[in-house]
Amino acid sequence: MKSRITLMALIATSMLLAAIRLMSQNPEHPQSVPQFSIQKEIRMSGKIHEVKDYSCPVTGTVGTHLELETHEGPIEVHVAAARWLRQYGINFESGQQVEMIGVKGTYEGRAAFLPRIIMVGNDTYYLRDQAGKPLW
Repeated sequence: MKSRITLMALIATSMLLAAIRLMSQNPEHPQSVPQFSIQKEIRMSGKIHEVKDYSCPVTGTVGTHLELETHEGPIEVHVAAARWLRQYGINFESGQQVEMIGVKGTYEGRAAFLPRIIMVGNDTYYLRDQAGKPLW
């Protein structure tokens, strides 16, 4: 009887340790979003490789995203709600050279950028306020 209780305790402990290990490998909470801070703003420039509209897990809306080629390598730019950009006639195209002011971070293990301002040629687009709050 004593050995049976010891065996059950050993099995329960093993199951608990396995559950803890699985939870640490697969967190329930989504990947954290880069936090906007005007003190961390930088300028970044590059050439648009691809423009993609897809349901953004960060904002919950269909957002426009740019895959930008920079001197540091590719980076995913989280621009704005696609509907809002269309409403104001703001379009981005592959091959365009852009300059941006915003915050760099990572999302889902990839380099990411949250622009506050995007400049294309003679056009300047304001996307977020100084606190990083979207203008859409």
